[in-house]
Amino acid sequence: MDVLEVAHEIEKLIKAIRDEGKLSQDLIQAKASAMMNYDKAIAVRSVIHKADDMAVTMIKEQAKGDASQLLYDMIVATETLRAHWERLKYLQAQLNGCQSINRFLAVT
Repeated sequence: MDVLEVAHEIEKLIKAIRDEGKLSQDLIQAKASAMMNYDKAIAVRSVIHKADDMAVTMIKEQAKGDASQLLYDMIVATETLRAHWERLKYLQAQLNGCQSINRFLAVT
């Protein structure tokens, strides 16, 4: 690798980090929204089951079952955000490596 190739790779990594970084806000909002929807559905379903005179010991489990799709959505949003953060760390590590190579090549 020569200095120009390393510089080009550094530019690509910086662009990838910038592009990935732009996704952060949307992914954070998606996770927050999924969590809110799940918690709200559990609360609403619990009240409905209580009003229907369901046994108290069954209300929570039934409400969770009713909101299982929302739990799935919440898990997907959480894991998507986690994968996003890991990708950012991976890109930053690659950038650090390229910068180290660049410094080495500049000295030699």
